[in-house]
Amino acid sequence: AGRLCARLAGLSCPVVASVRVEDPRLFHRWGERATARWADAFVANSEATAVFLHKDLGLPTAQIHCIPNAALPLPEVTQGTFRTSLGLAEGTPLIAAAGRLDRQKGFDVLLRALARLRGHVVLTLVGYGPEERPLRALSEALGFEGQVRWAGQLDHPAVRALYRESDLFVLTPRVAADGDRDGLPNVVIEALSQGLPVVATRVSALPE
Repeated sequence: AGRLCARLAGLSCPVVASVRVEDPRLFHRWGERATARWADAFVANSEATAVFLHKDLGLPTAQIHCIPNAALPLPEVTQGTFRTSLGLAEGTPLIAAAGRLDRQKGFDVLLRALARLRGHVVLTLVGYGPEERPLRALSEALGFEGQVRWAGQLDHPAVRALYRESDLFVLTPRVAADGDRDGLPNVVIEALSQGLPVVATRVSALPE
């Protein structure tokens, strides 16, 4: 849309297009290729997206620049506040996960994996979305009694406290049937910026 607007406005200045995910869907490919000539440069937020722009869309490498997402500073918090709010016993392993609760995020995969661990591991799931009720039903069917904490939407101090006090961050997105997928989720960068180890599925730029 930005490239088209620049074209219609007759701008004479350089036009830089930002591409945040390697989307193989036909209409997306057509749109990118049709408007590529109206941009002077393309900024990809991951190497996976940069490779997609070159190999799949045929853009010259000289026009492609990779600039990863940055993690914005999160406010300082008092250590121990999040675990206290959950009522966790000292030493209880805490896994964090965050994102929109939809099928593409794959939180059902995470719940099924957690069921294989059992034991005294607690998962705090931050977010909301259309799959919340099915996910809660799956959690109940898997026999999680207090093992999964549904945090909903949290403010930045609470998110930082969660990252600082968790033992692991897990993200399990999947590629949708139509090819849609996540690019480089900001929650992963935020978690890593707080020194939290991350385990994720091998989708899009996550292996980077």
